[in-house]
Amino acid sequence: MVRVLRVVATGSAPPAGAQVRVIKPVQVYHVGKFKDGLNLEGRVGTVVQDVSSYEGKVLSATLPYKVEFSVDGEGDKPVKVLAHVEADEIELADPLEQFCEEDPSADECRVYE
Repeated sequence: MVRVLRVVATGSAPPAGAQVRVIKPVQVYHVGKFKDGLNLEGRVGTVVQDVSSYEGKVLSATLPYKVEFSVDGEGDKPVKVLAHVEADEIELADPLEQFCEEDPSADECRVYE
């Protein structure tokens, strides 16, 4: 609970809708298509909810951020994965960095020396 209060007090909590990247190994086993588990490290997802408070009351959620990921599964359709993570397991994702990973030849992604 102390960890949750620290995050709320510093104002560093990512808001709902923010893009975040998982920066530590986080293994989830609740996704049926990944029976051996799924490591979320390095994946970018969207914060769905901060569950550390409810109706103005601070809760003792140990994994306060509910994040949705879209993961390529077997077949054509991506699999939606919801996972709860701690504040120190995620960081805000840079939209430009993500854009450049998808299209490195874009003018916005050029590196000049």
